[in-house]
Amino acid sequence: MSEPSNGNSKPKTWTRRLGALVRWLHTYVSLLGFLALLFFAVTGFTLNHADWFYSGEGAIREMQGRIDPALLNLGASEAPRPPERFAEPSPSDDLSAAAPLDESAAPPPLEEMAAPPPLADSGALPAPEALSAPPPLGEMESLGGPVAAIDDARAVDKLAVAETLRSRHGLRGSVGEFVVDPFQCIVSFQGPGYTATAFIDRTTGEYNLTEMRPGVVAVLNDLHRGRVTGPAWSWVIDASAAIMTVASITGLALLVFYRRRRFSGLLAAVVGSVVVLLVYLFCIP
Repeated sequence: MSEPSNGNSKPKTWTRRLGALVRWLHTYVSLLGFLALLFFAVTGFTLNHADWFYSGEGAIREMQGRIDPALLNLGASEAPRPPERFAEPSPSDDLSAAAPLDESAAPPPLEEMAAPPPLADSGALPAPEALSAPPPLGEMESLGGPVAAIDDARAVDKLAVAETLRSRHGLRGSVGEFVVDPFQCIVSFQGPGYTATAFIDRTTGEYNLTEMRPGVVAVLNDLHRGRVTGPAWSWVIDASAAIMTVASITGLALLVFYRRRRFSGLLAAVVGSVVVLLVYLFCIP
């Protein structure tokens, strides 16, 4: 004879199904992000102890070359000179032939000069807003102002220069910096654990290039930090963070369905959280 069912059968069934779902989610989400979890755990240790794995030395390569100066001075022209205020006498002018001064036109003695009329009471001085403001930057070009340096960057074919250096020397990474001044250009290629910097003379086109490869650990540390890794790796970091969050929450939720280990598991989670909080509050300067 079968035992009568009590009212607790439905809640038990619902709890078991939810527990099975949480267990399945925790297991497969953790396995999905297994490599990412292991990678960020290991590189977190190497990043925290970088001096253990990196002595400051690495593969350094020095190179020289020359780029067509035309790529560095596209349509370069001399900056306009400011207008001359006074005309200088030409060599052909005969100053000795100038007409003599008319003594009758000389000014009267100082004591005979009439005093100037008093100034009219015009009230307060003009407001500062009424004073003439300097011309806009766009109009300073016609005055020969210091705007030639602004056009220096537009006078350089940056794409052609960067791709010439990349193809000629097999450079990696992306162009992180391209500085232009009237005398030289500085081009920097950056990537995970990689740096290459070129100093180019705009007059001759000659350049000096230094390439640095610190090593594998430096590459892993830069990948952990997301340093100049591009948008694709940024998505990997975001996905890994989401997987770690889900795995942590589902792992904690599993304790609810294990009565034997519920108290000890929650106690371990609380102790670990308190230790981290105390270290942050009292051990960090």
